[in-house]
Amino acid sequence: MTLYGIKAVKLIVEPIEERCVHCDTVHTMDMHIFQKYISLMGIPVFPVGKTGISFCNHCKQTTRRKDMRGSLKRVFEKVRSHTHIPFWTWMGTALATLALVLTAFYNWQ
Repeated sequence: MTLYGIKAVKLIVEPIEERCVHCDTVHTMDMHIFQKYISLMGIPVFPVGKTGISFCNHCKQTTRRKDMRGSLKRVFEKVRSHTHIPFWTWMGTALATLALVLTAFYNWQ
């Protein structure tokens, strides 16, 4: 069992109208957005950022975020800005805060 690490969960798959850089086809691309989060003993503690890939359904090639150029990167930024962070990625922080508050309240009594 891993004690800590960075994990990712897929947030959205959005079809985009961009030309594939590998096979040069149009209207075959999807943008996949992932939320990265830090986990501690399998419990999500807090989110650390979003990343993504573009995927061509025709040639099955992917382009990672760091390799995107020009209009494809602008489309990524637009799609990424419209996705929201899932509340459960803050679950570890919420549980730790609740434990501290309850401990303080118990010691105050």
